[in-house]
Amino acid sequence: MKTYWTGKRFGIAVWFALLAALLVEVAYPVTYRTLRIFVVLASLALWLVAVVLMRRRKVVAVILLLLGLSVAIFVSLPGRVPDVAELRAAYVKCLQRYEGTRYVWGGENRRGMDCSGLVREALIDADVLTGLRTLNSQPIRAAFELWWFDCSAAALRDEYRTFTCRRFTAPSINSLTNRELAVGDLAVTVDGLHVLAFVGSNTWMEADPDVLKVIHVVCPSDNPWFHVPVQVVRWRQLEAASRSARLR
Repeated sequence: MKTYWTGKRFGIAVWFALLAALLVEVAYPVTYRTLRIFVVLASLALWLVAVVLMRRRKVVAVILLLLGLSVAIFVSLPGRVPDVAELRAAYVKCLQRYEGTRYVWGGENRRGMDCSGLVREALIDADVLTGLRTLNSQPIRAAFELWWFDCSAAALRDEYRTFTCRRFTAPSINSLTNRELAVGDLAVTVDGLHVLAFVGSNTWMEADPDVLKVIHVVCPSDNPWFHVPVQVVRWRQLEAASRSARLR
């Protein structure tokens, strides 16, 4: 019995240590591949340790086990392509929720984000929310893939992993009109240094490295990023039915 309680106390200590480390990592704005691996492994370990710790409370252990298996099965289901209009609307809302977030190079959460982190994290959020609301595993997997394969503004310009698709090059954002764009389109500077997201009505969202926070900018603007050549790209997920989403 003494051995059991000693082991249980050790297990509880390990569980809380893992939880604390995971919370610190999730709160830290910059995430690298090794840290992403840690998040996945730590989440799995938290579940397994919780099941082991509850093994004498069979009902609780079975519930925890079934919950974990249910999540795994749900994520593994084929799913279906989400409604593009709904996903696009969710994307714009998620972009706008980050307004005012401080600029941190390489950041991708509310504690700090950069330009590519903003446009990626907003789509990840939109995918997760859409997947949970409609019980659809496809956007959940899309969110995980976009989170797992971090990419820069230049990578988005170059259609990295087909996350985006190129549309056209423009002399500047100021030269663009609503008719040429669909809500959710991205404008990447041709040098690949910066990316902005179109949210409609001549308005763009960006994590501005000069202003040092996420802002919205109405076009035309004196903002320096609005006066340089850009490559307009579209998220592959938002490609279908884009015609109906154009503002008239």
